[in-house]
Order: sequence, then structure tokens, then C-alpha cells
Amino acid sequence: MRALVVDDTVETRTALSRLLRRIGFDDILTAEDGRDALDQVREAGPIDLALVDWYMPNLDGVSTIRALRSQAGFRDVPILMVT
Repeated sequence: MRALVVDDTVETRTALSRLLRRIGFDDILTAEDGRDALDQVREAGPIDLALVDWYMPNLDGVSTIRALRSQAGFRDVPILMVT
């Protein structure tokens, strides 16, 4: 399973990635902001879960989610806001 972790703090990205690995996610994409996240999924393809920080530079969490949801392959992906 593939997850996406989006947070501008490296420590938070690391902690969430470890947690996701413990519960069975074997492929974890990480991004430091919304723009980076959109680039990551554009290159890597579908994901099964996204954890997205609310406040980030360049593209905030709400805008990131809107952009993801506008893509056909991401309309039903579970997304959790992390703040």
C-alpha cells in the first residue's frame, strides 16, 4: 500500500512515515509542501492514503486536498488533516 505524508516539518514527516510502516504501508511518499506533494503523486501515481498538514508554505493543506480531489484517481482516497 502507498501513502503520502505532506508536512513542512521533517520530524513530523519522519514520525508519521514510521507509524505508517508499522501498520503495513510499504511505500511512503513524503513532501514538504502541497506543491511538492502534487509533483510526487504526478510522478508516482495512485495512493491509498494521504496525511496532509494544514499550515504549510507555498500551498496549504486545504488547497492541496482540493487539487488532489480534482484529479479522477484521487476522488476516493482517504485523507487525514494533520495539524
